[in-house]
Amino acid sequence: MAHQIRPIRMDDAADISALLDWAWFAPRSEAGWRWLCRAPRSQAARSLPAGYVVEDDSGRVGGVFGLFAQDYVSAHGDVVGATAHTLIVHPRLKGASHPLIDTVLDQPALFGISVLNGNARAAPIYARHGFEPCPVGASDLTLTWVTDPLAVLAERAAKAVIARAGEAAKRPAERFMRARVFETELVRLGPVVVPITPSSHGGELDAFWSALASEGRLTARRDAASFAWRFADPDRTRDPILLAWMDGQAIGGLLLAQVSKINEVECPSLDIIDLVARAECAEAAFPDLTNALLRNAARLGVARVRMSVVTQETEDLVGGTPGVLRRRGHIHGHLNLRPSARELAQTWRLTSFDADYGYCLRHPPKPSALARAA
Repeated sequence: MAHQIRPIRMDDAADISALLDWAWFAPRSEAGWRWLCRAPRSQAARSLPAGYVVEDDSGRVGGVFGLFAQDYVSAHGDVVGATAHTLIVHPRLKGASHPLIDTVLDQPALFGISVLNGNARAAPIYARHGFEPCPVGASDLTLTWVTDPLAVLAERAAKAVIARAGEAAKRPAERFMRARVFETELVRLGPVVVPITPSSHGGELDAFWSALASEGRLTARRDAASFAWRFADPDRTRDPILLAWMDGQAIGGLLLAQVSKINEVECPSLDIIDLVARAECAEAAFPDLTNALLRNAARLGVARVRMSVVTQETEDLVGGTPGVLRRRGHIHGHLNLRPSARELAQTWRLTSFDADYGYCLRHPPKPSALARAA
């Protein structure tokens, strides 16, 4: 049976939300969809659809595959790349995932399409569509620092109970929530690491971006407007954490992190969305920024700190950080690269910033008392 596939429209928000809830994916409000579509981008990036949906015979949306385009600089000029996310196809549309993925891949204006936050069930599907593991040699790797071992043990016990229930399991109640996840500020940072915001350090962020862009590596846009957009997510329950490693009065490196709670029975975690530095600063900035975040993680009420997209360069610079665990699981990073862009990709400054972690991770829901106060 042929399935009707078309670009996402704003009036699809309710049907997509129902799919997200069915698949136990993180919810997104209609305001959140509008925000996602209004990222600061070039005209070429904005011209691409926000993704595609597949309709059943009654015209109801039964599948979705999101597409988020970003601007990049490179040694060969400005280019556009994208990450695909939120692949959900309801069983009533069996087989529809294949034409849906093909439609997303049919974007000749992109140098490549990545899926860097894929689950184990979808990994074979991406391979059949020409995706290759990415990053090379680390597509299944996550760096993890456990900051609350007892909470992690309690989480494992809760997950085991649900696993035994199998498909009959009902969506559980929210667990492991702590008020300090929303209330605690970072205080132990070090002599050259400072917390910043896009509104207070816009000029410095733009100067840092200009320095990064001049290095000629394939790098996603990271100017002040890009970070300000990430701080403006209407569905967030806590602002992201943005730390700067200062080289005198200039920014030499940045770390962007976000508190997440993958589902009701997982403890809050702190996900490193970006870790980036000017070439001459990276050796000092990467470990200093990571250690500054780790010194505050337990106070924030998170059970672990995670870095889910790990290149060899990043692992070399932060892999010796005390407490780091190298966890290998399923392949979660996939890349479908245009043949003409293979040389370009050799210099890719790849982090979770290129993926959907910054806008598809589930925000920890605020306790009702805090929500009312807000």
